[in-house]
Amino acid sequence: MALITILRRSRSYSYPIARQVMESVEVTYSTLAVAPRSVHLPLELYRPATADELAANPRYQMLPVDEKATEAEREALAADQKTVFLPFPESFESK
Repeated sequence: MALITILRRSRSYSYPIARQVMESVEVTYSTLAVAPRSVHLPLELYRPATADELAANPRYQMLPVDEKATEAEREALAADQKTVFLPFPESFESK
């Protein structure tokens, strides 16, 4: 497994149904073999960064609430990375 670098954690909003907001945390990551990608994880796994934490790293607006949340994040990133390396579907030319 390649070394995964987390580039950013921020709150994200989407509207899967009109006028119904869904909040999550967007975690953007990259590796040497994979360009930056994002996964969306449940808001319950994160807490807002304190002023001191933001000063130290402004890209991490949200932080995992505990070790269990950190492990869930790592598993989600590893699973997403594996999807990048799935074999290509069979291709052929028709005549």
